[in-house]
Amino acid sequence: MAITKPLEINELKMVYQEIIEGCSRSRHEFFIKHLCEIEQIEVIRKRLEFLQYYISQGIPTEAERLTQLKAIDDWSDEKDLDILSYRQTISDNEKMIITVIPQQQAAIQQMIADNRKSLFQLLFEKRSLIGMTAEELSEKDGTYFLSFLSLFKDRECSKPIFESWEEFESLEEDKMSHYILAIDEVLERLQETNIRKISALPFFLNAFSYCKEDIPSFLNKPIARLTNYQIHLFSLGARNINILSQANGSPPEYFDNVPAEEVIKWYDMQYSLLVGKQKQARQG
Repeated sequence: MAITKPLEINELKMVYQEIIEGCSRSRHEFFIKHLCEIEQIEVIRKRLEFLQYYISQGIPTEAERLTQLKAIDDWSDEKDLDILSYRQTISDNEKMIITVIPQQQAAIQQMIADNRKSLFQLLFEKRSLIGMTAEELSEKDGTYFLSFLSLFKDRECSKPIFESWEEFESLEEDKMSHYILAIDEVLERLQETNIRKISALPFFLNAFSYCKEDIPSFLNKPIARLTNYQIHLFSLGARNINILSQANGSPPEYFDNVPAEEVIKWYDMQYSLLVGKQKQARQG
């Protein structure tokens, strides 16, 4: 079992600060705004514009390429069904894993890993056969547009680095990649594991518990303007507060020799027990 380092709590608090402030600072001295759902929808809208442009330029769509590949027996409907099956199995098991006791989670995690490997192999084969499509090009441009919306000179995210999409779009490929890599590096800190740890630790839960009946008041922002990271953290926090109010006993205290993973396991186990009781009550 990994031992929690004294530094971990401070690192998690810094990640927490980034989530609450809605932005992260890059080592390149610019700031990366965390987008809310409305802003993510703007990225979707722009991606559709890119797609229509590439189609108008005669770039084939994925559907068109698949029709061609199936006509020459290089791909089949059966393989597409296999892809759907792997994805469904992965999704079902990811939902299940948080409802079972920790002792059962290893087997489910292995099942997920095995299905991911098979899915990756099929997707890699499919992508290699299809080649460049209008969707792939629009997806790439959509990533660039998301980067454009995220880059700011200041912590308040009031001064964009680029005044217009056209200015960002005119950058050389290596310069665009520089910004995208910087964003990926920063957002790695906001991975699911860290958010789950924060949601189960007292420095967050103690403050969050005071506004559990009015979550938007925690940041004094409408829910539609909360970033996706904020919504995810608050959702997990609401779950954990509910667990604390109904569970027997208390979570392990977070000390240097008690890793945050153990605290998370306690909440997951209690959640699985509560879900089990609710199922029994409905069936009874």
